[in-house]
Amino acid sequence: MDLKVRFKALPSKQNSLFPEDIFRRIAEDHRVRLVNRVVDDLDISSLLSQYKEGGASSFIPELHLRYCFTAT
Repeated sequence: MDLKVRFKALPSKQNSLFPEDIFRRIAEDHRVRLVNRVVDDLDISSLLSQYKEGGASSFIPELHLRYCFTAT
């Protein structure tokens, strides 16, 4: 059964919030880039299976994970 869970757009994947590509200003060796690579490689399928269909759209879990790893 394929559920139709709707997620809000992930801000790191779009440039519309800023007039320029802000990610060009982040150094290649900055820890946030490592966090993005790690989160992108995680298998979160068991987490995604817990979301229920319907209702308002949710923030995609990767957004929460990135925040947890970088909010220090």
